[in-house]
Amino acid sequence: MKKPIAFILILFSLFYAADIQAKDKAEQDFYRHEVRIGWGDQMFERMMWHNTGYIVNTLTQSETLDYEENYRYTQHIFSEYSYSFYSWMSAGLLFDTASCIWDDVTRNGAGTEVSREKNRSFTNLAFIPNVRFTYLRRPYMNIYSGLGMGIAINTGTTKNIYGKNTVCGIAGNITLVGISGNYKQWFASTELNAYMAAKDTSHMFLMGSRMFTLSIGMRF
Repeated sequence: MKKPIAFILILFSLFYAADIQAKDKAEQDFYRHEVRIGWGDQMFERMMWHNTGYIVNTLTQSETLDYEENYRYTQHIFSEYSYSFYSWMSAGLLFDTASCIWDDVTRNGAGTEVSREKNRSFTNLAFIPNVRFTYLRRPYMNIYSGLGMGIAINTGTTKNIYGKNTVCGIAGNITLVGISGNYKQWFASTELNAYMAAKDTSHMFLMGSRMFTLSIGMRF
């Protein structure tokens, strides 16, 4: 009974020593600069703006109704630069953009299409300074969290509730957890985020969008 326990303790000690050595090397050799590009989901947009699938066809042909149809989504595309002040803390700037595209369609009371205006759209842009905290740094993997707040710009082909095509607001992002797999200077990462952008409480651009992200990048 004692031999298996001793064997397990020896294996654990060797693993722990190797991990400590890897940690020390990673913290001594970390790169200061990091750039990456990535993709994020548009869950919020798909929930808020989507095809209803319902067309009224019980009215007279002289009556007309307006519909928004054929929704398309670009998904979130983002880029980021960050600088590491310490092995456990970095600061940077995130640029994120996402668009929603649709057709404005007029139909008569029988449901027949009368006119169609294609490629109506709105776009959300965000510039977010952020801080990242890395609480596990190894040559092969990093685990981190972060937060940031910056400027949001909502613009499009239709006027918003303020009667304008473009309006500015605030954007905030919390990275609940991020994991990067490292190979030399290159890495790939995935994150779970809480992201929002709004002019005020009556005009919310995004809430819950960009929840999942994937990115690739380089450190130098």
